[in-house]
Amino acid sequence: MLLFCATFCVTFRQMGQEPKYLYRRPKRTGIYWFVKRIRGNNGKPHRVSLKTKDKAEAIIARDALLKRWDEIDRKGTSAKNMLALRKQYLAIPENHDARTALEEEVADRAEDIAQELGVLEKLDSRPEDLSAKDADKVQQVKRAYDVGVGKLTLFVDFVPDWLETIENKKTRSDYRRAFDLLMKEYVAVEELNWDKCKVFLRDRIRIDKKSRATVDKWKGAYINFWDWLDKDTNLWRAHKLPVTDEIEIQEFDAQEVRAMYDVAKQQQQIWGPWLHHVIWIAAHTGARAGAIRELKYNRENQTIWFPKKKKEKRDRTIPAHPAVWQSLVYWENNRKAVQTISNKFGDLKESRGWERDHVFHSFRHTLVTQLEILGCPEKITTDITGHKPKGTAYAMYGHGPTTPQGIENMREWLNKVRY
Repeated sequence: MLLFCATFCVTFRQMGQEPKYLYRRPKRTGIYWFVKRIRGNNGKPHRVSLKTKDKAEAIIARDALLKRWDEIDRKGTSAKNMLALRKQYLAIPENHDARTALEEEVADRAEDIAQELGVLEKLDSRPEDLSAKDADKVQQVKRAYDVGVGKLTLFVDFVPDWLETIENKKTRSDYRRAFDLLMKEYVAVEELNWDKCKVFLRDRIRIDKKSRATVDKWKGAYINFWDWLDKDTNLWRAHKLPVTDEIEIQEFDAQEVRAMYDVAKQQQQIWGPWLHHVIWIAAHTGARAGAIRELKYNRENQTIWFPKKKKEKRDRTIPAHPAVWQSLVYWENNRKAVQTISNKFGDLKESRGWERDHVFHSFRHTLVTQLEILGCPEKITTDITGHKPKGTAYAMYGHGPTTPQGIENMREWLNKVRY
């Protein structure tokens, strides 16, 4: 039996089986990747490039990753156990005997953490008698105890679960961004008071140059979170924020669109293999990022369906410009989230020197201008972009946007657009 196993294993290795969790892409770069399914990732494998073609180096990098993940998993388990104790503890009325018993259990769990960190004997030491490394570990233990008895509410422990309660994906993404910023300055709810909240909100306008509308949206996230925790939401209320000038969105001209597309296509190692496709689709359809995220491409009729967004009154179907046929096929198989589109495009346009008045929505303005230059009737332009016609005369236009003739009218003008 042992001989069979040994023979089988050797044969299996000879067949080219890679070590566990390693995958090599010989047809492309030959680089090794770490691929492992992890809990909490909807069953999808987590992939990390190890940036080496050498198998021995890849194995060392893999082992380092596995060790680090084991530590994270262990810490995560400890945190969950302490949070479970906290929930029980806070559910018991004050001065009840059961609270005292549970507080002792929290203390025991904190001591277990101290034992794991190797600082159990140093918990009562004076800070000045500890090394910086040990002082940090002792602080971790004390924080764990404070969390268990409800004295400390760490953002890292509660924000992920709260975000899961936000049903709208776009809102959830905005709220996540709000807490990414807050958690750069603060660790726990208890650190904040009304004055600190006021300074934090104003600094987002004064230092980060965000609009008042954006900061108001983030303030709504903080109020929602504090309310979810059953904490005092007044910390975030009644703050008078500075008035900011409304930004007038500017369009990209045809040459600028082409240059941006070329850069994204040529530098895919920086911007990803998908961004140039999104830019091209936006420039030839005038669609918002959210609509592009959900589009449906009909290859037989060469049309694109977009869901209604913002103030649009209905979904729309428009012809697919020949220039984007391949991009549409790629995009349907490689979609990205709206926030991913926004973030990556934002990085690209800033690298090209564009300011806040040039955004993804600028492509919508660009297409309108290109159609206007071509002499396209306004009604056809609004059918393509989903805008409301400005003139009443266009309401009498002979063919609606969903009729075969309406589609062909749009196709005639849209196909003339060139970048």
